[in-house]
Amino acid sequence: MWRGPAIFVLMLVAFALVAGPPEEGWYAQGEQQRHNQSANLPAFDNPTDVPPAANRAGCPGTERPDLPCEAVSARANEAQAKSGWANVATGIITAVVAFAAAFFAAQAAKAARDNLVHDKRTARAQLRPWISYTHFNMNRFQQGIVNDKPVPHGFVASISFINTGLSPALNLRLFGDYRVGSMDENEEAPRFERQADDNDPIRPGSMGPQRSAHSAECAFGPPEADNFESHRASIWLYARADYEEPGHEGESYVTEVTLRIFYGGEQVAPNGERSPRYSAVVSGPQNTMS
Repeated sequence: MWRGPAIFVLMLVAFALVAGPPEEGWYAQGEQQRHNQSANLPAFDNPTDVPPAANRAGCPGTERPDLPCEAVSARANEAQAKSGWANVATGIITAVVAFAAAFFAAQAAKAARDNLVHDKRTARAQLRPWISYTHFNMNRFQQGIVNDKPVPHGFVASISFINTGLSPALNLRLFGDYRVGSMDENEEAPRFERQADDNDPIRPGSMGPQRSAHSAECAFGPPEADNFESHRASIWLYARADYEEPGHEGESYVTEVTLRIFYGGEQVAPNGERSPRYSAVVSGPQNTMS
């Protein structure tokens, strides 16, 4: 940000050094004329344009005894003015260079700190646990219990997760829920308000790297199962995993997924065994991973 102004100031200083002190020639000439007038001597356009030594008095005891004292004094004043201006310019350049050095040193230090923070965050992201969605499970059953009541048939569904990170996921809490939807393709996904439940039956305390677990199973029977199997309803299936990483307990991560599942009829194996088919799409806003 300051590089442009610093270069501009350096250019101004360089220009001033090339131009020299303002009106230095006029100063020397005016000084010479004033000395000549006070001594009743003729004025000269240049301090060196003086009569021959035979027609004037010299200035003994100086570096130029062949010149009158007034000319010697004018030369000394001119040299002093140039020296003062050079000292000012040198001071300005020194100040600008010192400022530029300090600025770029601060920028380098800031860049080093930013790189260190970035490296730490990258290393943490590479080593932390990552819980990801893998697939859903749905099975049809005969004679079961749903909501503490016996049912002749129905379906049970859950969602599976895997830890793809390099650290175990601690304090893992898994939750699953479902809703019955219509067959309308434009139906909006329902909002699942329930958070991860500590009382879910499937709640591993931890999940190591490359280990898998599934959410609590959701079961439903007639009439929901009948509408689903006859293509009159779809099923919204939701699962959520809350967990923490080693060394950072108290900082919770969340992975959640929402699927819309349709019944696809039955497929027949070569041995005559029949099994249901399903299709599922990820849908809705509750599909995140932190």
